[in-house]
Amino acid sequence: MKKLVLGSVALMALAGNAIAADQTITAAGTTEYSPVSVTVDYTVDADAANRLFVKNEFTFTLSAKVVATADEDADGRYMSVGAVNTAGRNAFTGNSDGGSVSACGDALTAEEAKVADALTTHLAAQFSLDDPSGCVENAAI
Repeated sequence: MKKLVLGSVALMALAGNAIAADQTITAAGTTEYSPVSVTVDYTVDADAANRLFVKNEFTFTLSAKVVATADEDADGRYMSVGAVNTAGRNAFTGNSDGGSVSACGDALTAEEAKVADALTTHLAAQFSLDDPSGCVENAAI
């Protein structure tokens, strides 16, 4: 019976590790690609006087096979975010100044979307804090 209980606890510990792996990002940060969903801590400057748009740290869940990025306006007026995944192949961007989210730029090919580095590169090329909706080139939908 002891072996069964210990085996069950070990399996639950392994399963828990497979389900979520923590990451941390800050302004101008990008998450790492993960084949499983992860929890991500968005952190802020320890000195409250140096904080931009986000005033308090928060945690969010990122779906499997998704890469996300975030940045804050230097004047603290808004926050922009972007994400891309292997299934959808499109980058989506948006910001808190109006709250819009839209597809951004051309979609990746099915083969490109399978490569984690291609996702990160594609998102970096499409995302811009300074452009409308966080997008370098707004896609026509």
